[in-house]
Amino acid sequence: MKLKNYYGIKAIDEVRAIKIIKWYEKQPYEVAIMGGGVCTLDPQSLIELLSLFGNSNNLKRDFKQWADRLFKGEENH
Repeated sequence: MKLKNYYGIKAIDEVRAIKIIKWYEKQPYEVAIMGGGVCTLDPQSLIELLSLFGNSNNLKRDFKQWADRLFKGEENH
């Protein structure tokens, strides 16, 4: 699927988030982010990422902040 405008993605509400989490937990694969290291996303992080695409007014800034928090959290584990 090719998306032309990430801002066109509908915001994720609680019902949609629950459906995504249930689907994600059943899949034989996981979503990972690479940036100087690799971090596999847990369901909560995936929802945060999808919500960011749907709600951000400054995607570049917000994605960087989200990724920084994600990788810093991985270092603590």
